[in-house]
Amino acid sequence: MGMLGSGSVTLPLTFVTSQGNSTRKSPVELSCSLASPSCLVSWDCHPIPSSETPNSDEIFPAKGIALGCKDGTVYILQSAPVPLAHSQRRSSDSCAVPPEVACNSRPTSPLRYSALGLSAPRSASISSARSSFSPFHITQSRIVSAVSKEQVEAPKNYVDFDDEQDKLKGMLKGKGIKDKLPADSLSPNVDRGYAAEKAASSPADSLRARTLSPPSSAVSLSLPPSPTAWSVDASQIPPGEAPLFLKCHVFPPRFGPTHGIVAMKALADGRHIICLQETGDITIFATSDGSCIASISIDDYIAGSKDTTTAPAIWLWRTLSLTSCGETSILLACATPDEIYSTSQPLDVSDGDPEDQTRVVAFTLSVASAQTPNDTLLEKVGDWYVDGPVQAVGLHEQTDGSLVLSHISSSHRLTIQTVDLSRLSAPENDVSESNSPSTLPIPNPFKALTARSKEHLPDTNEASQLPHLLLGQELDIGSIPVDGPILGMRCISGGASVNAIIWSTSVLSVFQWRDRALKNLFTYTLSEIRDVQWVDEYAFIVVLPDRAESYSIVRVDANNDNLPVKHIGEDEHLMQPNLVQSASLLPSDACCVVHGERVVSTRVKNGRRRIESTSLDIRGERIRRAHTLWAGPENWPAGDAAPRLSCLLPVELYLVIQGYSDGSLRRSSLTQMIGRHGDSPRVSSDVCLSGIITGLHVVDDERTKERFIIGGADDGSIAIWALETLKLCVRWTIFTTPLVQVIQLREEGVGRLRGCILCISHDGTIAVVTLDDFQFLFLVPASAAALKKVCLGTDNLLLMYADGRARLWDTKTREFWRSMNIDKAEELLKQGGWSEWLVGATASSSTSTLSTLFDLASVDSASTLLLDVEALLQQNSPGSLPSDPRASATTPEQDHILMLEVLRSILSALLTFGLDNAVDDLCRTKLGVDASSVLSGLSSQGSTSLFAEQTPSSPWSISPVVSAARAIALVAVLQKLTHHEDLAQDAVTVTAYYAASLPQAVGPLYQFPNLPVLAEQWLRTSVAEVRHAARMLFDSGVSWLSDKETMLIVETWQPFLPYLQADADRESTRSAMALFICGFIAVEKYNLLPTSALTDVARSIAIYLHNEASLHRALAIDLCSRGFPVWQQYVDAVDMLRALFTLATTSRKEAISVHNIGTQARTAVLQIASSNTPLFMTTMTIDILHPQSVQHRRSILQLVIFLIRKKPLVLYSNLPRLVEAVVKSLDPNSTASRDAVLDSATEILGHVVRTFPTVDFHMPTQRLAVGTSEGAVVMYDLKTATRLYVLEGHKKRTTACSFSPDGRRLVTVSLEESVVLVWKVGSSFTSLFNPGAPPRQGHGGSDPFKTLSFNVGDEAHMTLAATLDYVRFEWPAERSVRLKIRDSILTFST
Repeated sequence: MGMLGSGSVTLPLTFVTSQGNSTRKSPVELSCSLASPSCLVSWDCHPIPSSETPNSDEIFPAKGIALGCKDGTVYILQSAPVPLAHSQRRSSDSCAVPPEVACNSRPTSPLRYSALGLSAPRSASISSARSSFSPFHITQSRIVSAVSKEQVEAPKNYVDFDDEQDKLKGMLKGKGIKDKLPADSLSPNVDRGYAAEKAASSPADSLRARTLSPPSSAVSLSLPPSPTAWSVDASQIPPGEAPLFLKCHVFPPRFGPTHGIVAMKALADGRHIICLQETGDITIFATSDGSCIASISIDDYIAGSKDTTTAPAIWLWRTLSLTSCGETSILLACATPDEIYSTSQPLDVSDGDPEDQTRVVAFTLSVASAQTPNDTLLEKVGDWYVDGPVQAVGLHEQTDGSLVLSHISSSHRLTIQTVDLSRLSAPENDVSESNSPSTLPIPNPFKALTARSKEHLPDTNEASQLPHLLLGQELDIGSIPVDGPILGMRCISGGASVNAIIWSTSVLSVFQWRDRALKNLFTYTLSEIRDVQWVDEYAFIVVLPDRAESYSIVRVDANNDNLPVKHIGEDEHLMQPNLVQSASLLPSDACCVVHGERVVSTRVKNGRRRIESTSLDIRGERIRRAHTLWAGPENWPAGDAAPRLSCLLPVELYLVIQGYSDGSLRRSSLTQMIGRHGDSPRVSSDVCLSGIITGLHVVDDERTKERFIIGGADDGSIAIWALETLKLCVRWTIFTTPLVQVIQLREEGVGRLRGCILCISHDGTIAVVTLDDFQFLFLVPASAAALKKVCLGTDNLLLMYADGRARLWDTKTREFWRSMNIDKAEELLKQGGWSEWLVGATASSSTSTLSTLFDLASVDSASTLLLDVEALLQQNSPGSLPSDPRASATTPEQDHILMLEVLRSILSALLTFGLDNAVDDLCRTKLGVDASSVLSGLSSQGSTSLFAEQTPSSPWSISPVVSAARAIALVAVLQKLTHHEDLAQDAVTVTAYYAASLPQAVGPLYQFPNLPVLAEQWLRTSVAEVRHAARMLFDSGVSWLSDKETMLIVETWQPFLPYLQADADRESTRSAMALFICGFIAVEKYNLLPTSALTDVARSIAIYLHNEASLHRALAIDLCSRGFPVWQQYVDAVDMLRALFTLATTSRKEAISVHNIGTQARTAVLQIASSNTPLFMTTMTIDILHPQSVQHRRSILQLVIFLIRKKPLVLYSNLPRLVEAVVKSLDPNSTASRDAVLDSATEILGHVVRTFPTVDFHMPTQRLAVGTSEGAVVMYDLKTATRLYVLEGHKKRTTACSFSPDGRRLVTVSLEESVVLVWKVGSSFTSLFNPGAPPRQGHGGSDPFKTLSFNVGDEAHMTLAATLDYVRFEWPAERSVRLKIRDSILTFST
């Protein structure tokens, strides 16, 4: 859940540029070859068990490798997933569909909804027989065909408005939904009169016909080959090994040279990796796409959390271990003090070497499982200090399920402590003082870290409520024979005992401890050890710089003769290592031992990074030579001196400044960089810096309004250029590290430095310069700790650092005042008068639409822009567009053209050309969009993934999250393109292809968009195009679900519906997502869901609908609009309708929201009025006659006016009931009520008379005549608000009626009868003696005064809608009337 985070839809766009005469190369692959790996981890991706995927192709992703780098980023490589052959599937698959359909059955992929962790059962045909997916409000056939056109059977019971309301309840209990919802309620604006079978008249029409055809029909799509999975010869790979392809380059939320990856762990299933950075940032990534699942910073001083440790120290984090204890996973991170900081900031140490002190922090890890849509959580549960090297700390699970923390002290003594897990699940308040976090259980030798000020300790009462681990008493169980500093330790549990290997610079020692007893097995002289891994408790592998050696542990007697193997440590015989095999290794940057049988390493050879595997056999039966799993592209040739792109600065959409490796700047634009001529900027800087441009920032002179660029190079120099001309103004060489951030001081309270610029280097040095005369004022030196925040108040400069300390400088005298801890600094800031800026953010200067990654980055990040799709789509008016630098001023027409150019450029980066020739031709010839070499990535929760795409289908084969992000952006931009009339139809066709036909085009590796991501984006965004795209893609995804998948997803999310949550959790995003997912699935496939699920969904809708403070009312309204016939069976439908009535007519400011609830509610009312007219009209008439309040009646009358304007045909058959209700609301006996609704009622009657020819009003007599569908005409007197009489002359529907100018005649016409009737309706003497009876017509009986026949041919069968426009009476004289029927005019004498 929340894979994309709470931010807007942001896509990284990486620009592939050619260098000199060389061909274009993937920036991600080039970046990998130039990277500096610091650690490596490998895993096996286990296939999904066949029992979980009964109806799908099982996809077996084999192995994966992650490279952690010194710049804090990660490269993920994987072997290509291989679908099983059709013959290997379950036999039930082959009989699930007819043979002619099976060959074109839809592709499948595992974990299509990865946020759910669900497997991918897939039936062979679309389950859209129960679906009415309609992604577009267009006059075309549906994209996903085989859609049922059955309508819901409308209730036949009509309740008169005078009847008691109990009859309305009885109607709701009557006949319900028969088979399917009305199609109109699901797609209100679709024209069902479109001839889908119309012959195609153009290639585009042919494409549309094929795009909108059933997926199960014979499709003439040319399926592309599977993505290229490796760049090495697969024939050279031994059996059991899988070649790799570079999947993505992952940038964590924080990265850079000081955030290097120091340790990584792969979770058991290979779907996630955990990365620890030197600065203490822990991030969990999905290996499928590099998306950030969870992230936490161990020490975040600026946040001011009470749980952070604020001792004045810099900890360098080194090791990471993961231990499972029952259902609890404990993550252990260990750190050592920074040697440089320790020298500059001496600690008060009484005993021991401060360099051998280790900080240990424990977290509980909860990874979202397949059964619950929970977030992956990292929760800090322990923070301790131990004596000894950081590499010698471990956490072990005992046979009884308990945990033991072990460490080797600086004097090489093994110490263990039990770990109490009881506080993790049931925190207690009565914890003894010795175990309180305030008095950390720290051993006596480490007084330097125990004697901390109380101001650094968390509040005891609050901290005692938090779950945390408790350590028991320390037990010293013996000495370890090892010389020199310990460099590493590896442990393996062997039943009741723990075997361990530790090594130093010269020796390797193996020991065992069991039941608090230590036994040293042997010490072996071996130097330059890089790594050691246990194979089992009898064997291990040692990695050395030039070789890898496998050893077995053997029992020997006093003569060193081997003895029979027993469990290690069972007797007193000697143990010795036996060298089994040695394999040569080439020098490498990083390596790891995989499953005790392979050494995987990485190195650069001839400018190409390689991933190599060397296999070992612990039994010594065979030796395999090293082989290459992956080889990257060759770097730029030595003779290729062409500068490479090293930095980007987006100033606005039409102006991007490019920095190059030769120290020059060039002007370009987004459209140029995406287009064919993206490598040819027009303007270049006049002078080059001596280093590589690493950072660019834009500032402006407040006095002259002139804009400048401040940039830095890797040699520490900084320079200022004029933005318009790129002319160099000034340059200095000030820093020893590159420029990373620029702060322009504009605030009033910054004192004498207002108007100056703070230039901050990577090491925290600050240079203060001015823009007016380009002067360098002074330099503020750096600290050993990283700079985190800059605060400026009048003449005081407060700098806050990562070690928990702050420095105060006087900007007037330029002197250092004092140093303080972070808490004192926060107290100083609370006094007010300070301006604050955070330092070290990973996003540099940006516009509202474009931004960049961190400046000190790799080749691919230097050529990447982050595009905020929502901000781009909101620039929908010419005034919101920045001016084009090509012209001094632009007209609205020019802005319109420029915006269209931008949209086309973005589409060229998002569309995947090569999947279908017809779609490609349509994009080129009709939309004006051609293919580009731009690569699209993924942004999620502050992290960024850049992909090394191989084939056109690669972007859709990565993961469901990537497919969802790209599809939302693509469909939203195409939707924006439909606003251009000449492009609308073709844009809709392309949208249809990408929304519904990609599974067939991509093939079996296609990853369906993630449903929870689509739901979250719909809930979060206020941009109409993005919401439209999310809903369209969600409906398309639901239509592809099999019955089993449908029920599984609903079963998964149902427990999180708002109705089943506590009041405090009902407004959570997770509850809203559960309602979105379950609700819209229920709308499409309600007959698959149990009654309990439908009931919970309906009640959840009612909760949001009736809660005025709810943030998710728009969701409830949308669900009412789409599925009211479903929900009315399970909740009070009348109350739901009344809530919609209220929302549809509310005009209060507090009712206005980003989702425009009033408009949505009116749309829902129209939809319900069309699909359930009897219930709607009954509710409305009852509310008019018996309102809850006068204001409520007025609101209902306003709603009637709205319906007359928008949906007159809905009211046509119910006009008599409606009019009588309105007339009765004007009862003169209720003066207050009549006065309150008089204006609204009068307005309604005016609209009725103007809209419906069956109603006419005579002002002088205040008479109102209403024709009915039965042929009668009802006469009302508005002065008394009563029904006078009924004229019954027509045998069929009355088409129109009209009063004569003097009000003494009424003419009525029935086209179905072809008869005009003339009635005398003036007051007469006889009406005084027979009230309620119609006036005498001049002869006996109730026959009309005159009956006039006519013949208009086929016009007699005119539709109801046509009669509203083409049938009218006109009175040229008192007794002469003209009847207009379309083009025919008939004149009668009355």
